[in-house]
Amino acid sequence: EFSSALPVQDLFNALERMVRQLKYTGPGLFQAIRCERSGKLFFIEINPRFAAGLTESLKAGVNLPVAAVAAALGEPRPCIASHEQVRFQFPHVTHWLERDLRGWMGQRRYLTPRQSVAWLWQMVRAFIRCHTHANWDWRDPVPTFRIYSRVIRDFTRSSP
Repeated sequence: EFSSALPVQDLFNALERMVRQLKYTGPGLFQAIRCERSGKLFFIEINPRFAAGLTESLKAGVNLPVAAVAAALGEPRPCIASHEQVRFQFPHVTHWLERDLRGWMGQRRYLTPRQSVAWLWQMVRAFIRCHTHANWDWRDPVPTFRIYSRVIRDFTRSSP
């Protein structure tokens, strides 16, 4: 479960400066964190691949796949020009059930029964209360069914 905060213009300005200084081209996910005490912005990474945050970006109206295709065709343009173009309300919570399940599967032998139940309960709670799921969309459920069939297969193979 991860939560996004409302992007502010200084984040966009910092990204624009960094991209210009690095002469970065093509698609990328920019990650930064802000210190709650100082308000200072810290760069984490620019990731050239699409990750779990892609779902959240699409729900916000930022179509990174279309921007990547445009860049590949030599028509680079920003997905959004300012923070006012982001569509959803903040904080926006996304849950990645597969990651939680795989984490629990890998650690379950080391957990007490109480810890195991708490972990599973937290997954259910996050699944219900989130705004977006990292790899689930009712309009196209087949990829998710495939993902979870692999999770189930891996679980049954690794069960004691």
